[in-house]
Amino acid sequence: GLWHLYRFNREDNIEAQRLFRDACDASPNFAPALSGLTHALYYAFMHGYAEDRTTLLQQAYETGRAAVAADERDADTHFALGRILYLRRDLDASTAEFEMAISQNQNFAQVHMGLGTALVYGGQFDRCIESCDLALRLSPNDPVQWTIQTVKGLALLCMGRIEDAVDALQQGTRQPTAAWTAHCVLASALANLDDTSRAQIAVDETLRIKPDLNATHLREIFAFRNPTHFDILIDGLRKAGF
Repeated sequence: GLWHLYRFNREDNIEAQRLFRDACDASPNFAPALSGLTHALYYAFMHGYAEDRTTLLQQAYETGRAAVAADERDADTHFALGRILYLRRDLDASTAEFEMAISQNQNFAQVHMGLGTALVYGGQFDRCIESCDLALRLSPNDPVQWTIQTVKGLALLCMGRIEDAVDALQQGTRQPTAAWTAHCVLASALANLDDTSRAQIAVDETLRIKPDLNATHLREIFAFRNPTHFDILIDGLRKAGF
């Protein structure tokens, strides 16, 4: 299931969900299967692999809570639930889950990335960058390195450090499995540098991967507490030609 999950496309995500559900059916209290399913549902929501997104997010919340209930000492269960909580706009509860996971496993790089994501949506950009840099040091070849760089780039973009944001985002998009979200944020950052030619390339790559992208989807997945921070992203995308 994890092998399919980290390929970051619709078909492999569906297969990952199937495998995790089979594992849950075989062993209903097996926490790694429940957290794996939660991660698969998270990416299905983020990348737009399901039509009924409200139901999908509720399912992910339920499986995330079930994972923690199955083994509250497993850091990955708190990581999985924390991701769903920030999509539900409960940033305080999300942060608490990530901090719980870190207390259980300080070297779990992806948890530091998760905490960074909750922090960027809460407007704590310096702390977000610290969390992302720690994640990159702990796991420089991580299968979700592109996500870590995207979160860091988003924080730098909101801080007005546009050139640094572009550097981080370009590192992320070099990873072959980088999803459309990485290219999308890169397009916004490049447009804010008035680099129209490269911004257009990033737009084209975003729409190649996600041709039905719209503002509603972006508002659902970029869970900023302060709407002016979301506007920074959107204004850059408009400059880029979306």
